Amino acid sequence: MKNYSLFHLVALTLLIAILGGCNQQSSETIRFYVGSYAPADQSGIYCCELDISSGKIVKTKELKGIENPSFLALHPNKEMLYAVGETTVTSQNDEGTVWSIALDQIDGSMNIVNSVSSGGAHPCHLSLDKNSKYLLVANYSGGNVSMIPVFENLRLGHPVGVHLHELKGGPGPVTNRQQKAHAHSINISQDNSIAYACDLGTDEVIAYRLNIEEEMMMPDIFASYTCEPGAGPRHLALSPDGMNAYLINELNSTMVTLKVDPSGKIYNTQTISTLPDDYNGENFCADVHVHPDGKYVYGSNRGHNSIVVFERAPSGSLSLIQHQKVSGDWPRNFAISPSGEYLIVANQRSDNIVVFRIDQSTGELIETGEEFSLSKPVCIVFVS
Repeated sequence: MKNYSLFHLVALTLLIAILGGCNQQSSETIRFYVGSYAPADQSGIYCCELDISSGKIVKTKELKGIENPSFLALHPNKEMLYAVGETTVTSQNDEGTVWSIALDQIDGSMNIVNSVSSGGAHPCHLSLDKNSKYLLVANYSGGNVSMIPVFENLRLGHPVGVHLHELKGGPGPVTNRQQKAHAHSINISQDNSIAYACDLGTDEVIAYRLNIEEEMMMPDIFASYTCEPGAGPRHLALSPDGMNAYLINELNSTMVTLKVDPSGKIYNTQTISTLPDDYNGENFCADVHVHPDGKYVYGSNRGHNSIVVFERAPSGSLSLIQHQKVSGDWPRNFAISPSGEYLIVANQRSDNIVVFRIDQSTGELIETGEEFSLSKPVCIVFVS
């Protein structure tokens, strides 16, 4: 009996050692979804996994059935993904679509649930209010923003409010892009009281007061911000503390530090170029994100094909750290992993996603040598 017990003890010890070794060698992954430009009969949304030890990407699932699902937003419960259909025609109307897509929590697979009108042509950006009761959508060619209800079952309802932007005083300085209003993004304040809509055509960030209970969003001229003529405001990112918003301008390649006062009013405290001093080529800025710890701000340059990295001071002001080439062409969108360890870039024209590690002490981007081929990637959303 004694020998039998000793045998089992030794076997158990060996088993624990083997399992421990396996756990040490196994790698943890984090899931993310990619939106792209694609016809409806081809895959347009992809589920991928990022190995957080190596930076390698593996595609696990894909979804057909939506034309140009170019921007995505994830419901906080991770059970539903929302996507724009960046098109011009829905039935008889000159409008795009917004789609709800159910997500399998185990393997990440996707199933289309329903779609509704976006309220305007070429929807290009969307975001959920902090209570996840409404989806706010920016329609680029429609020149408007809309408010779409999210029901308890997470399906989408038809727009309850559409607000048309107006071009005041004639076309802007960049006449081929500023002949009319072009709503390009809409983001919601940390306290869920205001939505900020960037309009590339009117050179404005238009503030909307949100009244969720009354299904209303009303323009607030006092809280809005007028950009330098020809700036072309595209995307905006709020700092985790809610004290600042960072505005990236597509047409003049600048990053603007906006102070957010207690009333929600935003005003300019700094404008800084996103480009190196010695670069004279064509460039169009695209995306902006703040690091989860609030210490760094990142923006993408299409043309220079780089990510610009800024350090954020306690005052909110920015100072240049780095211009990191993206190993591809036309970095349309990028995302920072929830832990702040990785930044991955969607290069639209070179059909690849490139992985960078973030130096946690400096904010600098470090090349991993890892990239993944994917057709026309234009939006990345991590599942936290």
